Amino acid sequence: MKNKFKVSIWTILLASGILSLGLASCNKPNSSSSTSSSSSSISTSTSSSISSTISSSSSTSSISSNPNVRTYVVTFVDQNGSTNLGSTSVEKGGKIAEFPEVIDDGSGHEFAGWYYQGKPFDENTPINSRITLQARYYYSVTYLDSDNNVLEVKKVVYGNSIKASEAPAIEAPEHFTFNNWLLDGKEFIFASAITSDIRLTPNFTYELEGDGTSSSPFLLKTKTDIIELAKLISNGSYKNGVNYSTGYYSLENNIELTEEDKFSGFPVFSGIIDGNGNKISGITISPASQNSSVGFFTELINAQISNLKLDIAVSSKNANINNSKVGGLAGRAINSTLVGIELNVNIDIGYKGASRATVGGLVGEIEDTTIDSCLVKGEVVGGSLIGGLVGYASNNSFISQSYSGAYLGNYRTATLGGLVAYLSEDSKIYASLFDGNFYQSTYVSQDDVSYYLLGAGYGDFSLCF
Repeated sequence: MKNKFKVSIWTILLASGILSLGLASCNKPNSSSSTSSSSSSISTSTSSSISSTISSSSSTSSISSNPNVRTYVVTFVDQNGSTNLGSTSVEKGGKIAEFPEVIDDGSGHEFAGWYYQGKPFDENTPINSRITLQARYYYSVTYLDSDNNVLEVKKVVYGNSIKASEAPAIEAPEHFTFNNWLLDGKEFIFASAITSDIRLTPNFTYELEGDGTSSSPFLLKTKTDIIELAKLISNGSYKNGVNYSTGYYSLENNIELTEEDKFSGFPVFSGIIDGNGNKISGITISPASQNSSVGFFTELINAQISNLKLDIAVSSKNANINNSKVGGLAGRAINSTLVGIELNVNIDIGYKGASRATVGGLVGEIEDTTIDSCLVKGEVVGGSLIGGLVGYASNNSFISQSYSGAYLGNYRTATLGGLVAYLSEDSKIYASLFDGNFYQSTYVSQDDVSYYLLGAGYGDFSLCF
């Protein structure tokens, strides 16, 4: 009976891998009580070891029977990449069973889908590594017409771009040609990534009638022609190889502007204009910067203006425009010819802007320029050199057969001349008449003001009255 027990125990011990315990128990059969005790001990110990061993063996067997089973973490983040929207574990080769529920980004941008490495993620993609999926949202691209009415709204996924060919067709107003789309006043680049809601406005190029040549001058017929021409010159635009700043022009009609038109004068002009005796009225210019040239034209350089009538108001509204050159027709003229021009002016520089400003009813300052048969009426007030026709004339300038009936006044210490405030010794004024008057300034002592019927300086005043 003992042999059977030993064999039985041996067998169990061998099977259980706890041989040392069984041998130790079998070497102590001293008495029946001892045997019984040992048997009980062996039985308990063996049962415990077996249970433990089976449990361990069973666990090990479960893993070893599926050695390729692994799980990977899929992390979900917001569009900015910094906000964690959750995560899930997926067995190797498996698919994502559940995605976080996302409706929008909290600012009203609709959820567009999950993206992986910048591309839409296919929910049927097997997962074989740890990955991070990014939520993307729709943003709007709004196209507007020339009156800021909405033409079309497109939804674009964050980070994507749109194609120019996808933009809506747009009808250009008369004399305009569609050029491109603008974002915040600058050309929109269609390859740009969309990262916010944007509004695109059309950019049109205006074209005047005519070719800008002597035989086919550009035609000025409407106030739109005047307003748009200022932009064309400022932008350095061309038509058929002719720069708008140097072309030939013909004013075809009387034109009336208003303050609402926000016309602020032409940039530097070097072309030829024949006004044909027509008038442009309602011009209001409000200069606001120092060291500038101010007038219907800021500056005329190598220009020719003839047979033109202007009704113009220039008011600095007490802005500081010190050291500026101000005139009804132009702030400054260099190597230019002005013939048969008639101006009705209301020029008021204001107290703050009067210091060292050169002001003339026709032109603030001229150099190497000829003025013939020109007329100025109205008021010219403010500046340090104030002339009925010209503030300062130099460098072989010549004025002839011209007239000023303007009222002249000042705010600060100044020199006032009925025709020219100051005529340099190399310049001349001939057969011209001042028939205006001088305001007596209440801002400064009369000892600080010099009044000249014709003008000051060492130039030649011949047959002038």
